[in-house]
Amino acid sequence: MRGHDGKGEVRVVVRDAGPEAHISVEDDGMGMEPERARQVLDDDPRNQGNGIGLANVDVRMRQIYGEAYGLVVETAVGAGTKVRLRVPKARHSSL
Repeated sequence: MRGHDGKGEVRVVVRDAGPEAHISVEDDGMGMEPERARQVLDDDPRNQGNGIGLANVDVRMRQIYGEAYGLVVETAVGAGTKVRLRVPKARHSSL
């Protein structure tokens, strides 16, 4: 929570959306340029660097649930960051 003297707010909201759960994690931090957020998600999670957690979660969500279930990042400099994801309540497995 740089820029907030070590203080800030992180909010996690989970909503029932019929066959899915909609989850959002939002902070009131410094935010980032939207292009940087795209780079973080497009980066190979095995590479060293910032954002490995987001990229890793995005890849795993898409592998498990399909391409429609990746992370969505909303951010702007000075406006914090919000990460949204959808999770099916029932997993159809081919195992």
